[in-house]
Amino acid sequence: MPSEPLSIDTRGLLCPLPVIQSRRALEGMPTGAILEVLCGDAISACDVEVWATHHGYRVMTWDTQDAALRLTIGRQSITQDFNHSPRTTERR
Repeated sequence: MPSEPLSIDTRGLLCPLPVIQSRRALEGMPTGAILEVLCGDAISACDVEVWATHHGYRVMTWDTQDAALRLTIGRQSITQDFNHSPRTTERR
């Protein structure tokens, strides 16, 4: 597992480009790696979060950094729990 997450900056990009760039980055990463995605608006961040969760990635954090919304997404193994969302407190 890399010591630092891979980071992509999608600020200024319109849908669906933040999702496409996130998908391309995650597909090339090993299991256990972490991707940091910087989005310029809430709609792009929500799109990335929904896509990642739907495709079995774990959205680990959602916060702000340098006037951007920052998501960290973990690439997990197929046996890990895919139903985690940082926005809910109960397990699905």
